[in-house]
Amino acid sequence: MSLARSRLQSLLVSREDVTRVAEYAQSWMTLYHGLYSLTYTFRTGFQLVATYERMQGTEVHPAPSDIVIGGLPRNDYVSQVCDVVEEVIVRKSILAGTVEGLETCMLLLMLAVGRNDLTIICLTLKRLVALADLMGLPRAGNVQATTQQPPKADPYAQAKLQIWEAICATDRNFSMMLKLPASTTSHFFPLHKLVWQEGHDITQSYNYHLARICGMVTSIEKSYTNGEAEEESYKWVIATDNALTNLAILVPKAWSQSHTGKATEMIVKFWHQYIKLRAHLRPAINPDPKYQSNRNAATEACLEALRMFCSFRTSLSSGFYYCRVLDIQGFTAAVLLLLLRDEKNVVQFYDDLISRTIGCFKMVTAHTTSSFARKAAPGLSKLQSFLGDDHKGGPSSTTVHIPLLGNVRIEKHGHLLSNRTLLSTPPVENYSGSSGLLDSPSSSTLPDMSFSIDFENDSPWTPPSSRAGGYGRD
Repeated sequence: MSLARSRLQSLLVSREDVTRVAEYAQSWMTLYHGLYSLTYTFRTGFQLVATYERMQGTEVHPAPSDIVIGGLPRNDYVSQVCDVVEEVIVRKSILAGTVEGLETCMLLLMLAVGRNDLTIICLTLKRLVALADLMGLPRAGNVQATTQQPPKADPYAQAKLQIWEAICATDRNFSMMLKLPASTTSHFFPLHKLVWQEGHDITQSYNYHLARICGMVTSIEKSYTNGEAEEESYKWVIATDNALTNLAILVPKAWSQSHTGKATEMIVKFWHQYIKLRAHLRPAINPDPKYQSNRNAATEACLEALRMFCSFRTSLSSGFYYCRVLDIQGFTAAVLLLLLRDEKNVVQFYDDLISRTIGCFKMVTAHTTSSFARKAAPGLSKLQSFLGDDHKGGPSSTTVHIPLLGNVRIEKHGHLLSNRTLLSTPPVENYSGSSGLLDSPSSSTLPDMSFSIDFENDSPWTPPSSRAGGYGRD
């Protein structure tokens, strides 16, 4: 404990820097707590400054002020903090295996998301679930959900339930994004009953219900990838769509369709549509006429997701860890919409919506954690132009740089392609965490296109041994 304290205290900056950080961190702290319920994590900038003041009374010697703004670049400072936290807390079970330790691991995980360090994301998630298991959190959550009462003898009971809920939701969300097995699927996920009350914030509960449905999307992908019977795979699609429909009817239609409101509300409504398009993705890209209803559902979900995305993305705070994930999901919806539109009857507002999405990416390119947006804007613009030229006798092929994949050569081959591989990726990179659209099914087709990929230096996964430090750069 003393070693951890001394190592962390050596990284403390001046009060002036803490005050400045508290000012701009206020907005993303509000967003974070709107999506996940944690007990010991700061909720306001005032709490951050007050805690710093208390620590000053324990013989802390702050590092020079320019550690953040001068002598040591900000990214280097953040990497240094992350490395120390991982070494003295995350890797020490005696500290990490507490409620406070688990919350610290969660914060480190969120920071890794913003910095695109997929190795740390995956390993930290696995460690979080293992530690929670050893602490008995799944069983405690099950008991509380059954009795509706926390154990009176355990003053940490509510905090344990909240961190377990956050772990379950995060694990299932990222398992869907990264196409990796969720570690909590065999555990009970304690869900609060979603009850709509006018003026009552339901975003956190709604987010947790969506996280449970994310596990069903993972089952869809697993079923198709394992080559199960088409009818069995399609049952998962129907079940997932029904789950989303049943969740939607618990809230007023006006709320679900509104494109205004708090940022957290807009985010969970956007996620609802993103999960829907992921659920229908596999049958939607199959040219068989019997899947027209899935193409319609996927198109509708893409349209609504992009409307939501354009309504809130530019208002999010620079540096909010989830911005990168939201950009990836928005990019997915835009690309899928371009691929699914009917070339015989191109709807103008489709293109207008794609253009608005590109505009959103361009507006946030200067923000921290917006490296994906900087690359997505030109790639999406080129793809839109290429596909839009189809009915104008434009070029038959082009190369588009897709973030996380590299250069993708796109060729048009008549009206429909024969049965062939949509994407071919190396085994290690067979992760489409960027989108879910960029998978590598063994036999899938898309209208009017085929893909061959030339990977360059933008691989989504970097082996730990090839990195100088533990954390990647944005």
